[in-house]
Amino acid sequence: MKKHSVNPTSLKIFLSIIIAVILISVTVALSSFFIRKISKKAEKEYFEKYYLLTDSYCRSLSFYLNDYKFLLDGFYNPFTWESASSKDIHDMIMEQAYKKHPDFYNIFYIDNTETAWVSDGSIINCSGTSMINEVWRYQSDFHISGILSYMNTSELIFIISEPVFDANYNVKGLLCASVKLSTLQENYFKFCIADNENTVLLDKNGKFIYTDNTAYINRSFSPISSEYRLLNSEYVSRLTNGMIETEGIDGTTINLIYHTVPGTDWTLGYKIQQASIEALYEEYRYYSLYIFMTAFCIFLVLLVLEVRIIKWMQKKDVIASYYDPLTNLWNREKFEYEASKILKKYPHGKFMVIECDIKGFKFINQNFGEEQADKLIVYLGGKLLSAAKNYNGILGRGFADHFYFLIKITTIQKAMGLFKKELAEINQIIKSYEIPFQVKFGITFSMQRNSTENTTIQNLIGQVSFAKSTIKDFAMQQYAIYNSRLLKKINQERFIENHMETALANGEFIVMYQPKISLATDKVVGAEALVRWQSSELGLLSPASFIPIFERNGFITQLDFYVYDKVFNFIQKQLNSMSPIVPISVNMSRNHSKPDKFMHDFLQTFSKYSIPTSFVQVEIIERSVMSRNTLREITELLHKEGFSVAMDDFGSGESSLNMLTSIPVDVLKFDRAFLASSLNSEGAFDEKNAGFIQTLIEMSRNLEKQTIFEGVETVQQRDFLKSINCDQVQGYFYSKPLSEADFIQYLKLHS
Repeated sequence: MKKHSVNPTSLKIFLSIIIAVILISVTVALSSFFIRKISKKAEKEYFEKYYLLTDSYCRSLSFYLNDYKFLLDGFYNPFTWESASSKDIHDMIMEQAYKKHPDFYNIFYIDNTETAWVSDGSIINCSGTSMINEVWRYQSDFHISGILSYMNTSELIFIISEPVFDANYNVKGLLCASVKLSTLQENYFKFCIADNENTVLLDKNGKFIYTDNTAYINRSFSPISSEYRLLNSEYVSRLTNGMIETEGIDGTTINLIYHTVPGTDWTLGYKIQQASIEALYEEYRYYSLYIFMTAFCIFLVLLVLEVRIIKWMQKKDVIASYYDPLTNLWNREKFEYEASKILKKYPHGKFMVIECDIKGFKFINQNFGEEQADKLIVYLGGKLLSAAKNYNGILGRGFADHFYFLIKITTIQKAMGLFKKELAEINQIIKSYEIPFQVKFGITFSMQRNSTENTTIQNLIGQVSFAKSTIKDFAMQQYAIYNSRLLKKINQERFIENHMETALANGEFIVMYQPKISLATDKVVGAEALVRWQSSELGLLSPASFIPIFERNGFITQLDFYVYDKVFNFIQKQLNSMSPIVPISVNMSRNHSKPDKFMHDFLQTFSKYSIPTSFVQVEIIERSVMSRNTLREITELLHKEGFSVAMDDFGSGESSLNMLTSIPVDVLKFDRAFLASSLNSEGAFDEKNAGFIQTLIEMSRNLEKQTIFEGVETVQQRDFLKSINCDQVQGYFYSKPLSEADFIQYLKLHS
């Protein structure tokens, strides 16, 4: 039998084909694997981006609703209301109705008979209504209701309520404010939510508070109930709230990323059409098919060429994924990637991160159109890129008008100096643009002192966004710097406002007494009553941490009368026990703008005790928001009742000398800044400043007014004031503010 030999060429071709098929198959498999991985990553980042966006909307809405709480609280006077009847409270609400915020539809009081006493004068029996069922069960604190029909009308509203207590601290009723649903939609969603077309807000019953599609208004969802299944749990496992899949009004699948709005039973969600998610995989399916067809057609082509083609395709894919199509800048994902590499490269480096956007950009978009808004973004992006290149920084664009910088720095002081210089130049440049606009910045610094701090670019971006969110669109401020104290301050201020009423009721505010000393006798001749807050959670708080907040929200007037009552009670106890006592001065805050009302309330508190008026002095403030005529009227009314009046912090205002003749006070208290600014570098009195202080004392004597200096801390200051015939002094040289018990002992030793 003749042996058949195998043709080497055929074998080579056959083997080449087999090898080529194997290599192509491996190539196709590997390519598909990496493309799928990229697509999965894109989907993950896509969801996480909208999770963070929804979270920021929730926090913003929570701050917005908290403002409603504070506005409603301004109508509530616990000392007057605790013993008032429903009709009396109704009269007071109607009397103050002119102060009603424009967002409030009505202010009303609901008593235990389920009767609503409305600020428009109407009285409505609400027994058995959905409004009572929704509101009345929440009596322990502020509450924000779900969506209701107002007083059995077709008007959709939600209600903000707070409990009203009687003298025994039992709930006697609810103070409520109704807000039209349309008002929230117009004033918040259209101006505060950048992407309100895809944002929905539901109450605890699943009723829509806000949606851009009116077809949804009559539908109810329950996003956190078991009837919905979680979608892609791989991506939501790290989320606080979650994401659900449901069916839209048109039959399409909708993915809803949702959060619970802090302080409410509401749920805020962001709609993502299933088609948007599927679009992320379109590119994957396209390239998979393309690679397969290409591999099938060129499986005999050299492997090197095949690899080059795949690499070329991958490179094109990366470019499309990482660059913003409008500005050609890096998008946020690429920016974060490059920034992370830089942070890792310099583990001990110092960096400045900045976020920038356009003030009122939404108005520009609405008034000038999308095309002009896009041109503005491109223009601003070019100017910011030039500034970033000057300092070897990197720049990326986020959504809408948001831009992000990362710059390596040497010191914070130098970096801020350069930033202010660039800001001035940018402000000058943008003045020439055809559309007037302004920019605002959030700034944070990363001081990576060691490689274990684990500072991420995502954390830094969160910090700059928070800092920038504190800037109001219509404020003159253009930048805010993030630091832990900023966050701590905001949290502390929120705690103070949320607990001030309870603290007052629980007696956490304590009165301290700082002695006033006569320079002629070195004896105690008076004292000033000062307030401190002994918080059960924050410890002892100085007035500087809570008085400015109380002045802003009006609570300071309640605190004033609380202090007055404590001081009068103390004087009464001393007189009853035949113990030593001196005149005590009490401060009248700058918020008392109605002389007749102040005097009525002041005398009402004073009349509870049988003490001579000579033991009480009232200190008014020169820098008050009250007009000079109001200050003069209050002073004259106090004199008429026999009280002495002092002007506190005299010399710190803008028209001190004019005040001397126009307001008939008895005592001038000179601000501590006079003494602090009168010392030279060696701690001695400056001759020129000392002469000025002496002139003020002599002028006060000519006007027959007593004089007292605050802030006396050294023997040199005491001796100087004594030499120029100042009447009294007050300060740490003699004594710090003392508790009631310590002040009594001080009186016994120095009277």
